[in-house]
Amino acid sequence: MGREWESRFEHSGNVTCVVDAAAKIVYCNPAWDTFARQNGGERSTSQHVLGKSFLDHIPAVLKPHYERLFKEAAGERKMVSSGYDCNTPKLFRRYRVMMMPLAGTDLTALVHALQFEYPVTESVSGAAGAESGASVSMCAQCRRVEFESGEWRWVPDFVRLAPSGISQGLCPACEKLY
Repeated sequence: MGREWESRFEHSGNVTCVVDAAAKIVYCNPAWDTFARQNGGERSTSQHVLGKSFLDHIPAVLKPHYERLFKEAAGERKMVSSGYDCNTPKLFRRYRVMMMPLAGTDLTALVHALQFEYPVTESVSGAAGAESGASVSMCAQCRRVEFESGEWRWVPDFVRLAPSGISQGLCPACEKLY
């Protein structure tokens, strides 16, 4: 069978990959590579991810959620979706991934659609342990950092370059989502 489905995604501005029944990436559209390069993710361009499981690129704490979504989409052959944050040091961004089985194939498209973005206006420092070199907790979903007060806040510099010893988990708000 050919790749007739490819033309659906080739000119889309949505960041899209297509995966096989084993969750291995078989296609990335041009928007995928553009997004990766614009966000310093050269190792995430199609030449580096084709043939690899998309789940290999998901933080461990979020992997069960995405495994469940993929099993539902691919196994039950129905569209599922989930929102997620994909922030940069300068932008808060909310995306929705839609996992859509491709009719007549065992393939599933993962279409990442931007829901909204706005500039970062916060500038904070003093995350728990950051100054002392102790472990720092960062939410794997929203990328906020836990402060000594127990409050989770956005630290743009940690998105650019996280301190050594950073651990990933989920903040209380994101825990409720997963």
